[in-house]
Amino acid sequence: MIRSALFTVVSFSLCMSVPSAGAAASKDDEKMMRLVAECAYVVRVAEGNGVRLNNSAATWDQAKAGMGVKLQIDPARYDAEARAKYKVRERKLGSEQALRGLIQRARDCDAQL
Repeated sequence: MIRSALFTVVSFSLCMSVPSAGAAASKDDEKMMRLVAECAYVVRVAEGNGVRLNNSAATWDQAKAGMGVKLQIDPARYDAEARAKYKVRERKLGSEQALRGLIQRARDCDAQL
């Protein structure tokens, strides 16, 4: 029930903000895609480490793919940016502290939905 409501809200918001076929993606669209790709990444890693969340990584991946199609943006670039961001944090903070931050970010993403 919650998932269907989530997709209804996401679909409606995407339909309202879809640019015309010839228009380039705006900065807000790119920012939104970056946030969804980051959430998909951190939730996937958190689930791999045994964290239980209300919305799975598959849900985030579906939202990311749908947003990519609607906004005509390739999500692969944003996936790579999210991975790179957390790899840099891991090098700077150490693996344990970086993982704690990543899990907290996954919980924040889960709470946003």
